[in-house]
Amino acid sequence: MDFIKGSIVIGLIVLLTALVPAAAEEFQPTRPIDGQKWRVEVRYPSALGDGSWSDPDVWRYETRKAEEGWVISATAGGAGENADRIEIRTDDAFEVREIRIYRETGQAGRERILRPGPGEPVLTERSPAPFDRPVFPLKVPSTNTYRRMITLGSGLQAETGVIQTVRRVIEDGIPAVPPGSASPEGGVIEVTLSDPRGAVLAVQYWSEGFPWPLSGSNRSMRYQLVGTGE
Repeated sequence: MDFIKGSIVIGLIVLLTALVPAAAEEFQPTRPIDGQKWRVEVRYPSALGDGSWSDPDVWRYETRKAEEGWVISATAGGAGENADRIEIRTDDAFEVREIRIYRETGQAGRERILRPGPGEPVLTERSPAPFDRPVFPLKVPSTNTYRRMITLGSGLQAETGVIQTVRRVIEDGIPAVPPGSASPEGGVIEVTLSDPRGAVLAVQYWSEGFPWPLSGSNRSMRYQLVGTGE
């Protein structure tokens, strides 16, 4: 009888343990180092509309510590001041506060300034270089809806929703993980940003030990990390 009672108790413990959901993993990308550099290969959809992609353009990113936060500069082909470039300005917690997009003539050719609201996903807009960024920290797995302000053709602003879905993927075809940045859990973290109708706006793959995604795509491009420290 005692053996039967003990078996029942053990069975109940096992059942209750199985019913308790596993704690969500939390992911926060590594903060940058002053002067850190990396290269991102970007391809754009063909103007022919045949589903093909352009030859890759290489964008060189570099970080520098600012008085308040960080500045990440991205320059086409590593050219100088008179090249297409973008500047991503963040606070000390590395949350994006402003994106400045320049075309061909440096400061005099400033095309756009974007200022995302606090706690909203950042999506690449009218830029030849990517700057998509989800809301951190990421809960893995999770699905959350965030509010985001968009500018309409009339110049007026409107609020819309962005659905952020996060999961860890361990399967063939995922991006290669840079040496020294692999997670004990294996694989990479996939972040999908979608609109309220379910249309995908951007997808990224993140790994531990680096402040930038391994690869990603949005409605205007796909991109991949191809080198660091250069």
